[in-house]
Amino acid sequence: MVFKTKGFVSTLFQIPLSFLSKILFLALFLYSSNSVAQTEGYIDGLENARSILNEGQISEALNLLEAMERTYPGDENVIRLRGQAIYWSKDFEKTKAYFARSIEVYPSLQFIKLDYGRILFQLQSYREATPILESYLISNPEDPEANTLLAQMNYWLGGSPKKSYDYLEKILKPYPENEAAKSVKSEIEKATAPKISLQVGNFSDSQPMRYSFLEGSFGLYQSALLQPEITASISSYQTDQLISFFNLRNTSSFTQTGTSITLSAGFTASTSWENGVGLYGLKLDQKIKSGFTLNLAADKESYFYTLSSLDQAITPTTLKASFGRESGGDFLGRIWFQNSSFQDNNWVKSFGAWVLYPVLKLPLIRIELGYTYTHGDSKEVRFEPNLPIQAKVNNTEVGSIIPGSYQPYFTPINQQIHGLLGKFTFTPSASIKLDVSTNIGVKATIDNPNMIYYGVGNPPANRPIVEDDLFLILNPLDYTPWDLTFNFEWALSDYSALQFSFVHQTTVFFNSNSLNLNFSQRLKR
Repeated sequence: MVFKTKGFVSTLFQIPLSFLSKILFLALFLYSSNSVAQTEGYIDGLENARSILNEGQISEALNLLEAMERTYPGDENVIRLRGQAIYWSKDFEKTKAYFARSIEVYPSLQFIKLDYGRILFQLQSYREATPILESYLISNPEDPEANTLLAQMNYWLGGSPKKSYDYLEKILKPYPENEAAKSVKSEIEKATAPKISLQVGNFSDSQPMRYSFLEGSFGLYQSALLQPEITASISSYQTDQLISFFNLRNTSSFTQTGTSITLSAGFTASTSWENGVGLYGLKLDQKIKSGFTLNLAADKESYFYTLSSLDQAITPTTLKASFGRESGGDFLGRIWFQNSSFQDNNWVKSFGAWVLYPVLKLPLIRIELGYTYTHGDSKEVRFEPNLPIQAKVNNTEVGSIIPGSYQPYFTPINQQIHGLLGKFTFTPSASIKLDVSTNIGVKATIDNPNMIYYGVGNPPANRPIVEDDLFLILNPLDYTPWDLTFNFEWALSDYSALQFSFVHQTTVFFNSNSLNLNFSQRLKR
């Protein structure tokens, strides 16, 4: 065959069609064979890396995936699997850097944004995860996982519940039976619904003091920073005195730092007083790692623990501090300190510690045992004879003890208590829980005050003994304190609960019993 036309194109068009078809078929075959080989190599490499990673050979998987990413730059599957491998290596800073760089270099790859947002969520880096997932939603506005994560993080970051509901509505509107979205919505609704609580109770002790009370409260959740609550109560005493109490407080929670601040203000009034007394307080709770918390508080509070305190306004300024863990972990415990400064320049201080260890943990039953220590002291003792003094000179021996009482408040002197703790918890169902706890003092001492008649001079025999005939001494006293508490909780529904408690106390100051019944109801929005 002779080609007379010059030029490649001219020559080509003079080649018979059958010959061109053969050439073209051969070229396509060779190209297709090469593509299939490349595809099979890609899939085999990806599956091999995934298999190695699932077997826990993280370093080997990372080496393979690094080589694959050089061969297939910008491949979303390779990037996602390599990011997962880095995360499983627990190098979290490297994980963040890798995903951030990949998103910057390949902004059109959407699923690496979802992966990165999910990882940040698991690392509790909620503020970093939120913009990543919101960027992902631009291309995938109804993605169930992203919307669910954003709803949770908004709530945990203290955003308004409405914004969380907006995320969840994108899921529940097309998929009303989506269990994850329904669960998150229910959790937020129960936690943020307005709450009404009503409590009634009765208290009696051996001073003797007896009273019944009625208390109501209403709490509202607007956001993490705005959680106001109003509390009002009235107590009726056996002495025909009525004492009322009103308090308004707001709690602001800062979820990223685990900080909670509560401010309160209110007043208390008594039918025995001319005017009511203002009260206020500041409380700071700080979460620490492993379930530990630091708690600080400063309050101007009302004091109604002695009979004489009912007749006058006793309002000490009290500082409190404690550190410990009361849930989770292998043990529970707390150390604490309290100082109350009274209007008469006196103070009462106490500090202590307790610890509880679980000795039996079953699905329905939990038993814990522990130890507690308490120390109490006062600047000056406040102890006076009970008036009028009934004893007379002619029927009272020198050195006799004249009945007296702490007035107007209790002032322990060198009080030390070592006690054994025990707690029994019975949880027969998810809605019912019974706690029985006790604190038995195995060694307790206090410098106990006594009013002693010392008989100076030569007064008339029938004259009543007066305060000038007495002097105060402190005698060491051993005693056995005991606390016993029954607490029953019944969740009537997801939004209502009933709680009943009984408390008995045997102390060096008095023995007491109290009963309380509390009903709480959350209002569905």
